[in-house]
This record gives sequence, C-alpha cells and structure tokens, in this order.
Amino acid sequence: MKLIILNFSPIDSLRINNYLRKTPVFYTKISSVGGIVSSGSYTYLIKVNDELLDEIIRNLVSICRVRKVKVNTINNVEMGMMHSVSTTQKEGGGSLFVLDLEQFVKM
Repeated sequence: MKLIILNFSPIDSLRINNYLRKTPVFYTKISSVGGIVSSGSYTYLIKVNDELLDEIIRNLVSICRVRKVKVNTINNVEMGMMHSVSTTQKEGGGSLFVLDLEQFVKM
C-alpha cells in the first residue's frame, strides 16, 4: 500500500477529480495558498494499492503536465485604441511524492 501526495495547480483540479472518482483509490483533497504553486494549489492524499501504483502515477503525470498556452493581454491604451499582445505562458504542473503506507483506517 502506498500514499501518493500530489500537489498541483487548480487549473487541473476538475480533470484530476474526475479521474480519481473512476479509480479504486481513497483520496482526500486539501486546498492551500502558497508553497510550490504560489497562486494557490490543491494537495491530494491518495491511498493506492501496489499493483495500481504505476498506472495511477502515469495518468496523474499526464493530467498535470506543464502546458504552454497563448494568452491575449492588453498592452496599453493610446488615443482610445487598445493594443492586444499575444504571449505564451505555462500552466499546469505540480509535484508528486510516493510514500509507503503501513496502515489505512476508513472511519
């Protein structure tokens, strides 16, 4: 039995939650501000059986990968006209830790 600690950006929260609901794991979601993802983050504590560990990690990494997205921003306003500038920024990402879990009690 293993405990996965997954800390990630809120942008991936819905996809991770939908994935975990379909898997035979127990999990708890914790919201926080600061830390690895400074704009706020979620941490999941996930209890996984050893035989599912590699598959679960592979899928979580796929969901939480860093992606480049184009964002349109308004640069400045001159003489009543707005100038839009398209930039690329990163979204997603996170950290995943795996620990041995000696005992799990569901109450």
